[in-house]
Amino acid sequence: MIARRRGYLSKCYRVLDLFAGIGGLSYGFELVRTPGGDPAFELVCAVEKDHYACETLRENLKRRGRNPDVVLKADLTDPRTHREIVERCNGRVDVILGGPPCQSFSSIGPRSAPRRLRERWLKDDRDWLYLEYVRLVQELKPAFLVFENVQGMLTKKDSQGNRYIDLVIRAIKECGYTTRFSDYPHDYVKLNAADFGVPQTRVRVFIIANRLGVSNRRPRQTHSPGGEVPGTLPYVTLYDAIGDLPVLQAHVTMAGLSPEQKVRIATLNAKRYRGEDDVPYHWERFWAHKNKVSVQGRLFLDFIKPARSDARLTGHVARGQQLSDIQLFELMPPGSTSKDIFYGSDSALESLKPLIKYDMNSFEDKYRKHLWDKPCTTVFAHLQKDGNRFIHPDSSQARTFTVREVARIQSFPDDFVFMAPGNLRYRYIGNAVPPLLARAIGESIYEVLESPGLSREKDGACLPER
Repeated sequence: MIARRRGYLSKCYRVLDLFAGIGGLSYGFELVRTPGGDPAFELVCAVEKDHYACETLRENLKRRGRNPDVVLKADLTDPRTHREIVERCNGRVDVILGGPPCQSFSSIGPRSAPRRLRERWLKDDRDWLYLEYVRLVQELKPAFLVFENVQGMLTKKDSQGNRYIDLVIRAIKECGYTTRFSDYPHDYVKLNAADFGVPQTRVRVFIIANRLGVSNRRPRQTHSPGGEVPGTLPYVTLYDAIGDLPVLQAHVTMAGLSPEQKVRIATLNAKRYRGEDDVPYHWERFWAHKNKVSVQGRLFLDFIKPARSDARLTGHVARGQQLSDIQLFELMPPGSTSKDIFYGSDSALESLKPLIKYDMNSFEDKYRKHLWDKPCTTVFAHLQKDGNRFIHPDSSQARTFTVREVARIQSFPDDFVFMAPGNLRYRYIGNAVPPLLARAIGESIYEVLESPGLSREKDGACLPER
């Protein structure tokens, strides 16, 4: 029997996740705890139209002992989907989460693309998917909502010259919601995932709004560069995050090689361990690494470590590379990019030019070798195609990041699995909201929902009873 809690027929606040992807945002909310240690939020419906994303959502819900049937595979532009969502939620949710696909707002690629592609980007139908989100806010009247997207939303405009961020905020306000913050001048907030313990400098735009008539609270920052902000820890570094994972070397790809060359490369590959997709967990390496890192690293490793001692390590496999790429990755100094090779003053770097086979006109930093002692740069969906911007800092490995490494960089635990095949997994991980950042947002909303003096109902909203 479900006990009544502050006016709710549930044990915790009810969450609807729209454009859910693989569920990074709602998973972060699930991690929020009450003072007594109970879950503060429960996912009652997650809506996503992509097959592999839905399979990933269901599998990980099952692994956490949650109901996988809350996942609804459906297109939000279909009016029937709205009706089913309302029915599944019994007409009542406390928080709506989500953000439409970010590709139509992304500043990576389209803005520097040929004119034909730029024109298509300017007229992308996905720009208007936020209206489906707003319609469900109107129907369900949650106490809170969270809307997330890339920074490109701050600058892209419609045909009338209106910024899309302003259109979204206006629509949300017209539904009766407060978008202001108590200590911030805008109706949106830019959050850097690294400020919340994620080993990645990833900035995204969030609109947090409520219909309680109170100002919103920004999530509490827990980390800063070097711990320079009082009361915060230094950023979690790449070494903290992935330094324990087993050593791998990429296999050399066979494309374009003669039969004689293929025989030679096959012999070379036989000597290179590229990893396997499912192996026993590397507990000995994990504990040895945890004992070496600083407090922020230990906290991160506690977060991502599997819950079970018989866990398996999945997705830690080096992708294949051309021989020239492997040679390049070995010789590039950590922290350098292809821009340094082509436009820098170091003659030793200039000698690496012949190893780069791609056209550098579009992206001068198409190759980037990361540093151990810094967070990673923003991971994104393009990793599905190549990982050249994410070269491992260890020259002896001379490869790009694995699926598991990218998952850790996004703060997904090691027992979180991804149901898409092969390199397609990178796309879903790159598009997700990091769970550690999502948890911080959930905690800030929970504090407001639990504040004294809020009435139980306001214009039909589901609010806590006091």
